[in-house]
Amino acid sequence: MTANTIDTMIYSSTSLITTSISMPVTLGAGGYGMDLTITSTGIINDANLSFNDLSIGADGVSSEYPGGFVLNDGTIAAGLGLQIAGTGILLLGGNTLINHGEILGGYGTMGYGGSGVYISPLAGSSLTNTGTIVGGNGGVDGGNGVENGLRDLPVRGAPGAQIGADLTNDGTIFGGDGFGFSTFGSGGNYYLHGGYGGTGVILYNGGAFLNNGVISGGTGIRYGGDGVFLTNRAATTLINAGSITGGIGPGGTLGAAVYVQRGGTFATTIIAEPGAVFTGGVYANAYAPDSLILAGTTAGSLNMSNTFSGFSTIDFGSGSSWTLEGASIALAAGQTISGFAQGDTIVLDNFAATSQTLGPDGLTLSNATTTETLDITGISQFTITDNADGGTDITTYVACFLRGTRIATPRGQIPVEKLTIGDLVKTMHGPQPIRWIGTRAYAARFIANNPNALPIRIRRHAIAPNIPSRDLYVSPDHAIAEGGVLIHAHLLQNGVSITQPETTADIEYFHLEFDTHTILFAENLPTESFIDEHARHRFQNAHTAPATAPQKPCLPRMAEGFHLQNIKSRIAARAGIRPPTTLGALRGALDECTPTLIRGWAQNTAAPETPVTLEITSGAYTRTIPANTHRPDLRLAGLGSGCHGFSLTLPNLQNPITLRRLPDGATLPDVGRISEASSAIFPRQKNKRSLF
Repeated sequence: MTANTIDTMIYSSTSLITTSISMPVTLGAGGYGMDLTITSTGIINDANLSFNDLSIGADGVSSEYPGGFVLNDGTIAAGLGLQIAGTGILLLGGNTLINHGEILGGYGTMGYGGSGVYISPLAGSSLTNTGTIVGGNGGVDGGNGVENGLRDLPVRGAPGAQIGADLTNDGTIFGGDGFGFSTFGSGGNYYLHGGYGGTGVILYNGGAFLNNGVISGGTGIRYGGDGVFLTNRAATTLINAGSITGGIGPGGTLGAAVYVQRGGTFATTIIAEPGAVFTGGVYANAYAPDSLILAGTTAGSLNMSNTFSGFSTIDFGSGSSWTLEGASIALAAGQTISGFAQGDTIVLDNFAATSQTLGPDGLTLSNATTTETLDITGISQFTITDNADGGTDITTYVACFLRGTRIATPRGQIPVEKLTIGDLVKTMHGPQPIRWIGTRAYAARFIANNPNALPIRIRRHAIAPNIPSRDLYVSPDHAIAEGGVLIHAHLLQNGVSITQPETTADIEYFHLEFDTHTILFAENLPTESFIDEHARHRFQNAHTAPATAPQKPCLPRMAEGFHLQNIKSRIAARAGIRPPTTLGALRGALDECTPTLIRGWAQNTAAPETPVTLEITSGAYTRTIPANTHRPDLRLAGLGSGCHGFSLTLPNLQNPITLRRLPDGATLPDVGRISEASSAIFPRQKNKRSLF
């Protein structure tokens, strides 16, 4: 390409390539003008091979002009090299690159593939990619897709501090493949040189990286390349709403999806948006305060079954609900888990918990043999259930009033949203001033088909005449006072007078706090006030709450047993629900049987919502218990309200054990003996739930 041809393609300070050229292009002094545009038909195909001492292939585009701009809608291909191939685009002077086309690193025939894009650390640059960037293949190692590197390359002007690049990927970025080569050694043995797949994206110097597209490390015959490699030379933020995959290595092994270099103290933040996929391990720097944040505005899920390790904190961001699944190394290895709130679920793989303790170190789960502790901050009300894969599901909840609920005050019935701090409210302890009002709102799309968030409707007169005086809507775990105890609203569902209807409207919850936990009157129904059991942070205005000493519940809470069943039976009778006159088939499972604990579920098929009363016999020991404990896993399996569980702590039992239904004596299936060898779980009927 001649100088005259170059001149005819320059318009003002902009260079335009609309054809095919086969020579390197330099943007800056002595080359093209300030900006460079390559059209969809434009091609820079620098296929020249340099036979100098280093056998280095020529770069496709080199931008040395400070503030230069490159727009590529065409194809840029770097030159091949015997040892080191050329780079597709070099950004050396603090440039902006927008790529809608294709950028290819050169092929290293007997050496190293070239990078697709190299960004100098000596001046901040930005890259936006909606096209394709590929590192070149290498006879030794593959080239990197995008590299904000460490090379000591010349740059126009005085070099400054090393600066990270800002990158956005809406397209595809791939590391090149590394084929390696073998040479003879002593004794006629072959030795493998190289064979490392190239990295998709390398950030040596911090910065911000948003990925909405696809990133993959290259294939390597020795090791697959990493999807993203981050160093700790400066603080780095990686936001992934797309897919990041480690390259394929020998035997189908994968390189890391994300690898953070060890050592150093600069923090790396990895933000997962809904839809994010990490295939391959995600290895944070355990020596720095690296964090994983689950963000976004829609529901998301992240499976950490591949190795996630080294994070100091895992944060459930507000504004979305997340399901986070992982093994102990990802969730129970000392990571602090914060922001866990209603609508979120944690799935601990390969650990079926039978008991739990909430203490200062977090939530400790036990399976009667070993324990796992999750350092979950800010929870007090939660449920744990076994899942069909042998793991444990953890959910949490907050109890509140729905907007429009009328609260009794000395001034009359006042809608809860119109109350202010300091207002007097009638309580079981006399009028008390409100010390704080917690608020939180949900968009309709977040609560649809979500039993943990949908309000419970308690119809007028459901509990007693004029109690409540109007239909009352509360969050599922807001407790009402009845029979001298506190009962969560969702436990009282009967399908007639107390239900959980679907809604297509946005909802807003309110909760009132006083100096002590107390009973107030909502639509004339006695209900509990807010008690700060480490759940305050889930409210959107938590930062406005005054410091307060821990409170004690004013009444005991009840979630199972005959007293609860008597209350439910009386409420059902008011609703015209008659007890069944016939007994259907008994179905259920004994999930756990140890010398001191029996746990499972039972249901009468002819009257699914009428609790089964079981008689448990072990030698001379006999005990009766209603199967009316709420279990979310049963509800999700389609077993009505899910109030069919039972759990009983017992003295040292003896074989054999029987569980019979009263009054007909039908036996629960598959009940047998305690495992004498280990005194552990027997039998474990996890597969039973899939039948219903």
